[in-house]
Amino acid sequence: MKLFKKNEIISSTYHFIRSNKDKKYKNINFFSINQFKEQLEFFSKKFNIIDEDVFQELLYKKKNQSAKPYLLLTFDDGYTDHYKYAFPLLSKKKIKGFFYPITRTINDKKFITFTNKIHFILSNSKNINELFLHVENFINDKTKLKFKVLLNKAKKIKYSKRRFDNKNLVIIKNMFNFVIPEKYKETLVDKIFKKIVSKDIEEFSHDIYLNKKQISEMSSSKMHFGTHTHSHIWLGKHTIKNQKKEILKSVNTLKKILGKEKKLSICYPFGSFNADTIQIAKNQGLIFGFSNKFGKVNLRESFSKFKIPRFDCKDF
Repeated sequence: MKLFKKNEIISSTYHFIRSNKDKKYKNINFFSINQFKEQLEFFSKKFNIIDEDVFQELLYKKKNQSAKPYLLLTFDDGYTDHYKYAFPLLSKKKIKGFFYPITRTINDKKFITFTNKIHFILSNSKNINELFLHVENFINDKTKLKFKVLLNKAKKIKYSKRRFDNKNLVIIKNMFNFVIPEKYKETLVDKIFKKIVSKDIEEFSHDIYLNKKQISEMSSSKMHFGTHTHSHIWLGKHTIKNQKKEILKSVNTLKKILGKEKKLSICYPFGSFNADTIQIAKNQGLIFGFSNKFGKVNLRESFSKFKIPRFDCKDF
């Protein structure tokens, strides 16, 4: 357990929270319900777990009135796990979470994020060598590229989100995310996904992503919602026009569900953003932003309200 001080704000982020009894997609890397329960108990004793109102007051007025460090809980990507498992436990303990759905998944049930396709492909592969073989066969059969050249490129790339990945996982993620050319990438991933995960895209989407009714119910219980973009893109790598389009679509989708008066925030997919992203967020009336940078906010030091660092739930 890391040592935190009373003048600090700590954020813990979650993705999949599942039961060990879940039969569908059981090999996915997840945080178990029991782990989540135990963590909530621990957090309740050691931290002052705060809601949107208190968080805003701390960010904008920096008034520290707690003898304990502050903590908030963020949930990325908008999974049904958040409604089915996290929401009841949070409600029982009167804790308010911060939720960031990918809004295209709410209305378009034929859409699955590229990241989730990779995630479930990795978890459903019998072993990493089988996956490398799928990629190699595709490259050799459908392109004029050389698999060994792509593999060597992937090995040389530094990928920041590797704290919980082994070497081979980092390499295969690098291949999918950065090395395989865009014109082949979607076709390759879709082919592998349908072969080893699910042929029924709509059923899969329905199983893993939040719907309007669930989001509305959670918001009515004072859970905070914000944008994680419309289709989960690397904002910092896109033009101002594309960034604005992604954020605006997402904001409009959420406000149709939650009401125009709702104050929203932003959580940058992959922690990718730049100065333009922050300006767009401010122009859209978003009130703060979360990055993927590892760390905490110290209220006695200067910090950006749109670059708030976070810990992963597995860091505690």
